[in-house]
Amino acid sequence: ANELKENFIRIAGHELRTPVSYIVGMASLMQKSKDPERLSKAIETMGFKAGRLDEIIQAMFKLIPDQSLSERVHYTNVRIEKFLADIEESMKPWVDRRHQKLIIKDETNNSVIFADEGKLRDVIENLLMNAVKFTPDEGWVKLTVQRRLGGLVAFQITDQGPGIPENDQPHIFEPFFSGSDT
Repeated sequence: ANELKENFIRIAGHELRTPVSYIVGMASLMQKSKDPERLSKAIETMGFKAGRLDEIIQAMFKLIPDQSLSERVHYTNVRIEKFLADIEESMKPWVDRRHQKLIIKDETNNSVIFADEGKLRDVIENLLMNAVKFTPDEGWVKLTVQRRLGGLVAFQITDQGPGIPENDQPHIFEPFFSGSDT
């Protein structure tokens, strides 16, 4: 039972971190803005993130009676062009704040993929937030989406940051691993 609780707490912290960080960061940026259009868009995006947060919380509560920690995946058709436009819009405040440039290249000819859009968005935004965080001011971050052999779609993020330290690299795919923030 203790192990189940510990795993639940780890998963909860991991899953909730991205939307909560986004909402807190957006609220901080909104305090400094006087542009009504930008404030309206920020409120809309925060509402979307709050909705995603609610979905994650509801999914976690559904797991408790089953004593199971495997989260269900909800596949839908995701149009890459719209998905990338939404990602670009949600990242704009952080990129602008650092005077960086976000380059998005869709090399899939506006493909449609079958994926869990919420989970995919969480992963891509988390990686982009890290790229923005570790890229110097006025630098660039690039998100490239390509169709690969076998029809698979690959998302690649590159930046001008220092990279992942060698001693952290063997651990990056371990659940809940977080490297240093320096």
